[in-house]
Amino acid sequence: MARYTAYLAIAVCALAGSPLHAQHHAHVHGVAELQLLQDCEMLSIELRSPALNILGFEHPVEHADYLQAAEQARAKLSDSGSLFRLEGGACQLATVSIDIAGSSNDSAHQRHNDVVASYVYQCKRAETLQSLSTGIQRVFPSIHSLNVQWVLNHRQGAANINHNQQHIVFK
Repeated sequence: MARYTAYLAIAVCALAGSPLHAQHHAHVHGVAELQLLQDCEMLSIELRSPALNILGFEHPVEHADYLQAAEQARAKLSDSGSLFRLEGGACQLATVSIDIAGSSNDSAHQRHNDVVASYVYQCKRAETLQSLSTGIQRVFPSIHSLNVQWVLNHRQGAANINHNQQHIVFK
């Protein structure tokens, strides 16, 4: 666990100065972030998006219609196979955690809610992880731009995925 914490700290420091990191704080509609971090056999993927991109609204999830939309979004986010295809690594999904926006009573967060989905994979051959194809923009068409950052196999990089380019190779 200490090794994972060290990798995470390095990744955060390395990516904190990137232009993609600055965009996260801007909360831009139509833009989402995808971060991948590999430590030994564990691969963590986090998708972070303004709620508007995923739910179609940003206000708190309170009324029945909004609750239904949130549950539909949760079901789509839980289907990792429709969102990600990893080449190499022999990775199997271990856990999924989804935080749907609007469940907080914090009024500051009610104006700009985010949806965060986290996926943890166990990889038998993580060192052979080569690429990622994503269906995120097919499942959530309001996401026009997906900023991707990764720290894998002692490599780091960043790329932008859009409706025309949905595949990245980890170099």
